[in-house]
Amino acid sequence: MSTDVSSKFATNTKTSIEAWVNIGGKDYRLQSERVKLGRATDNDIVLDHPSVSRYHAELVFTDEGIFLEDLQSRNGIRIRGQAVQRAQLLDKQRFEIGDLPGLFFQKHFKTAKNSGATEDTAVVAAKTGLQDRFSQLEPRKQKMIIAAACLIFLVALVRIMGSGENAGVDALSSVAQAEENPCSVEKLVKEDLKNLEKEEKFNRCQEHEDLGNYRLARACFSQLPNTRDVCDSFVRVKSNQEALSKLRYEEGTRAFLNYYFDLAILKWQQVLLVADDGSEYRELSKQGIEEAKAKKTLMR
Repeated sequence: MSTDVSSKFATNTKTSIEAWVNIGGKDYRLQSERVKLGRATDNDIVLDHPSVSRYHAELVFTDEGIFLEDLQSRNGIRIRGQAVQRAQLLDKQRFEIGDLPGLFFQKHFKTAKNSGATEDTAVVAAKTGLQDRFSQLEPRKQKMIIAAACLIFLVALVRIMGSGENAGVDALSSVAQAEENPCSVEKLVKEDLKNLEKEEKFNRCQEHEDLGNYRLARACFSQLPNTRDVCDSFVRVKSNQEALSKLRYEEGTRAFLNYYFDLAILKWQQVLLVADDGSEYRELSKQGIEEAKAKKTLMR
């Protein structure tokens, strides 16, 4: 991103306005008239998330304002929960890129003469958005969130207290992981993917990944030569596969604990579609499905 677009928002010579977005909890300043968003590393804003396509959306600056446009992505974009193809973003406008929450906001700055009166709307907008979303939840869900936050705090506290004892073990673990890095130079092959047949297979593997079929994508990439592109793709798919398996398993567990047995079974079945054989979450989900079915039978 090269061209600063702040001038498009300046209302007078004493005020400078910057355009920003917060996506997935991270702030990005918009400094170009076209800003591409997606999972691919050549995007202006890289969003490494399973629900985001390689080239997912684009922010476009025009004389009429800023517009968010979908680039025929798998999971689309949403404004106030409604799927849209193109929408104008106003200050403090919330949106979604796949499953990632987003917020468009502006920062207003005075000139040097009044620099002490700088207004930072980012923090206010973020806090207001979180408070609004929390207040709209059912009381039961609010209690679940508070209980989860307390549990996370306790787990973090225990880990901090035990970090001194485990420092040596963690160091050895890091060394072992570095040695097992499948994309280390020593383990890569020099063969490229310019061969038409191999390139077509690589593209098919990426299609599986874009559709969220991480189980198929991982198996597909594993059959190709271990080049840099293939290895990076394999590691990315493996990471997304494990993250999605964990997410769906935890969603199923929460549903089960709240007696939503049908929803729990559905979430755990999704784990079976994503996770590889031998995965911890796959085995736990199998057990959970059987237990949920048994609970449903008892409640009839």
